[in-house]
Amino acid sequence: MTQLAAPGWREVLRGRQGRLLVGLVGLETVGAIEQLVAVTAMPAAARALGHLALYGWVFAVPGLAAVAVIPVAARDLDRAGPRRALLLMALFLGGGTLVAGAAPDMLVLLAGRLLQGVGTGLQYAVGLGLVVRDVRPAHRARAFALLAGAWVLPGMVGPMLGGVLAGTLGWRWAFWAFLPLVGVGLALVWPVAGRAAPAAPPAASAPLRWSLQVAGAGVLCLVAVTQLTAATVPLLASGLALGLPAVARLSAGGQTAAPRSLRLALALVALITLAFFAVNSFLPLLLTRVRHEGLILASLAITASTLGWSLGNWWQSQQVARWSARRLIALGTAALGIGILGVAATLAGAPAVLADVAWTVAGAGIGIAYPTVYLVATQAAVAATAAATAGLVMVMDTLGASAGSGLAGSAVALARQGGHGVAVGLAGAIGLALIAAAAALALVWWAVPGPAG
Repeated sequence: MTQLAAPGWREVLRGRQGRLLVGLVGLETVGAIEQLVAVTAMPAAARALGHLALYGWVFAVPGLAAVAVIPVAARDLDRAGPRRALLLMALFLGGGTLVAGAAPDMLVLLAGRLLQGVGTGLQYAVGLGLVVRDVRPAHRARAFALLAGAWVLPGMVGPMLGGVLAGTLGWRWAFWAFLPLVGVGLALVWPVAGRAAPAAPPAASAPLRWSLQVAGAGVLCLVAVTQLTAATVPLLASGLALGLPAVARLSAGGQTAAPRSLRLALALVALITLAFFAVNSFLPLLLTRVRHEGLILASLAITASTLGWSLGNWWQSQQVARWSARRLIALGTAALGIGILGVAATLAGAPAVLADVAWTVAGAGIGIAYPTVYLVATQAAVAATAAATAGLVMVMDTLGASAGSGLAGSAVALARQGGHGVAVGLAGAIGLALIAAAAALALVWWAVPGPAG
């Protein structure tokens, strides 16, 4: 395959496009800090508010809200330009953060997280939309690399900040300290984004109903499996009946038929993120509640995974021209599985520091696998639908992460309902993650083409 020389960074960051990319990196950094701070602050919040059965919901609900909002926001961006979406993003992120930090109980905290999820969906749509519309095609790979790199600094300071604030001033300040950053992110993008001229809608995109239907079905399924009652079976059946057809249509871009390679790539995205976030969202709880470690060590595990993800992403970018997509995705997925096994060993009594090492490996694995699957998906789409396909990858990524967090939370909730400890529920969550990683690895070897002979 002929490789074209990548444009230099000076060229990519020149003029208005450079100012736009700097603003988008700032916006992505703000979103990254918000997400990472919440992960490490949640054990303290759960201890204060109770209702551990809803722990997984705290991470699943924002993702489901984002899944519903992303396509709506993308269409609004095409019609009205980015400024309205940016204002709404700031309002929902800021309002959700205020509500979450002031929450007197877990249900109000969930309401705040729902609002934050809407804001996150708007942020994703604005970031992707502005890159696709306003960054020259030859520069987009560099632009996406910049956005991925925006997680490096938050990965170093975000989890630690969440742990320190929750352990000193209290978990509420772990949310409230994020508020000024919302204004900073808005100020960085607003001056440049305001000049963007609305573009025509993409040639093909999934109807909004499928994303909304998936989000609603996800809520039904989570309600069904959080507590076993007489309503569990009908709720679960209703959620699956609504959700499975919607996921199938969503993965086809709203079409009745889509390239098989695209469907399989989107399935891989969902499985990989499900496996990772089923553990990632609960690792601080495992270390603090089961292994009785402090929030600082718990935050280090999340920091390690984020830095591992960035390193894996960088290494993948150096090897993507030399290695086949199948080898890269298989290597990354295998590393993710090894990391999950290391966390399982920590749960079983291995030294707690093993979790840091294992989750660094897992982060590197998903850093290698995820961008490669992204390339496979976009290469499977025709040029006219490349932007819509990028949005689909984001939706399936978010859906997989929400499903992982939600189902892992259900494992914890059902274990406690059955009279078992948190450790039993976490073992179920880790088992779920291993199944998803194994399914992804099998799908890679079956579905992704190997190198040309």
